[in-house]
Amino acid sequence: MNYNYESTRSKKILAIALVSTLLLVVTILATVGVANRRVQPNDTTPNASDTTPATTTPTEGPQATDPNATTLPSFMSPVQTGQVSFEFSNSLPVFSLTMNDYRVHNGVDISSPLGAEVYAVADGTVVEVWEDVRMGTCVSIAHTGNAVSTYKNLNPQLAENIKRGAYVKSGEVIGLVGDSAMIEIAQESHLHYELAIDSVAVDPCRYIQFPQNDVTEE
Repeated sequence: MNYNYESTRSKKILAIALVSTLLLVVTILATVGVANRRVQPNDTTPNASDTTPATTTPTEGPQATDPNATTLPSFMSPVQTGQVSFEFSNSLPVFSLTMNDYRVHNGVDISSPLGAEVYAVADGTVVEVWEDVRMGTCVSIAHTGNAVSTYKNLNPQLAENIKRGAYVKSGEVIGLVGDSAMIEIAQESHLHYELAIDSVAVDPCRYIQFPQNDVTEE
């Protein structure tokens, strides 16, 4: 009798222990599952509708041509009349009438009447507009082929649309010939024009047919 009682009691205790263990395991698994759902990042896999690219409208600027194009554009003269009155010389210093000394000249001076229109030499984007204490009002325009044209000694009153980031077309008026370059004030009225390719100053006469390419020594 005692044996049967103890056997039954032992079975109950074992059953309770098994149930408790099972409940504990279930509780642990449930807790881990909840924790995993909390830390799992949101599903970023796009739906079928998300894979359709958004419709974009092309903007003006280099995108309209090709910002990666390596071919130089066909350059036009920045002024309609006048001749090169002061040549390009970035290695051999030349005499400056205004400063009364010898210095390099990284562009060309094109004699032109005061107030004459100045044109963009090719399609491009205005990269900078600034006032220089020596060269006056200046504008730089970037073109394909990693070329940059720079116009100095301009009249301070530029064309209304000439602002940083603006896209200009070849032949578009950007300003007027001025007398704002203090270090060239002794010369006749002219546009100081520079051209750089791959960030290196080059002789504009090698790329542009100016109205008259005769160089007048100062």
